[in-house]
Amino acid sequence: MNTNQYTLVLPSWFPSSVDLYNGDFNERMVKAYSMRVNSIVLYIVGDLNIKKRRIVIQNKHQYKVITVFYPRWSLGFLGTVVNFLNYVYYGLLFGNLLIKKFGKPVYVHCFVFFPAGLISWYLAKRYRLNHILTEHWTIFYQSMPNNVHKANVFVKYFIKKLISSFALIFPVASALKLEMLSFAPNGKYMVIPNVVDGRLFFFDNRQKPQKFVFVHASTLGYQKNPQLLLKAFENALIQKCDASLKLIGPISEELIFFIEKSDLLKKNIQIMGELSHEKVSEEMKKAHCLVLSSRFENLPCVILEALCCGLLIISTNVGGVSEVVNESNGILIPENNEDELTNAYINIRKKYDGYDHEQIAKNAINKFNYQQNAEMLQDALKKNKII
Repeated sequence: MNTNQYTLVLPSWFPSSVDLYNGDFNERMVKAYSMRVNSIVLYIVGDLNIKKRRIVIQNKHQYKVITVFYPRWSLGFLGTVVNFLNYVYYGLLFGNLLIKKFGKPVYVHCFVFFPAGLISWYLAKRYRLNHILTEHWTIFYQSMPNNVHKANVFVKYFIKKLISSFALIFPVASALKLEMLSFAPNGKYMVIPNVVDGRLFFFDNRQKPQKFVFVHASTLGYQKNPQLLLKAFENALIQKCDASLKLIGPISEELIFFIEKSDLLKKNIQIMGELSHEKVSEEMKKAHCLVLSSRFENLPCVILEALCCGLLIISTNVGGVSEVVNESNGILIPENNEDELTNAYINIRKKYDGYDHEQIAKNAINKFNYQQNAEMLQDALKKNKII
């Protein structure tokens, strides 16, 4: 590795003290890519709890994270405008300062096109650099409410121009690539999937409890459709499916009330709350099957992590999920179908021993490890003469 060179990483989402888990998948990708070249991450984020700007610098292995916190307003439309202007101001200011201090990067790598793509585009123009994009955002899927296709003509034009300015675009799923191509066809696209930390997520059958355990890990918000998850699980319990369900994530009072009013759910659901990445890996090793009931998705990292642990998957067939889940490792069901999800709970419980769980884990680890991810990026950059 040439330590005199670096890439400048500009993520729209990244973990910080404002939100420890926001864009943690971007952080894992940066770790993977930093195996080949040093990186400096510049993350600009608004913080409601501060009154003046502050900067935090973290030196990680092979990469540095510089987080610039600016005072965030919460005053409706005016606050949105002020926050956006502050974001752009600090992004341009510190982007220029970093390049003056460390020299021109090999290239600029943006994660999620907005708002970081604005800073990426400016720096690429000013310093005659290539900038590339890794995209995770479900906003390109037409199944998502308020997707880009529903934007007004001026916003659409702006997004298309910004997307087409990237030298290379790396959607994390083939489904996302198709959606982006339909919206902005003038880009160079190549799929590079999300990565899994193999030190945490791996096959370990020693911790499995005797009772069958389903696990669900998410934000438990609208996108994840947790009401469907719970209704179908209650139906499965009524039909004598002997199993428990662990819920990992920030749970609302509404969901707690839904569980509390059912004796079956109260008895067989364990509410875990928000857990660290390390704790999530521990809980997965104690489970048998991951269940997702999402209305829309991209390529959920939680599915990849569960597969690396040898878990079976039940998921709605949305976004890029079908690219990794098939009859060899789980069951796909139509979106928002309670009966199908109920049957999936029952059938996966009955047929669990018929799957090769260790092989499921090996297949996933071979495909979603850091080394593989870094090599795919490196090959694409060389082929397109960016490095």
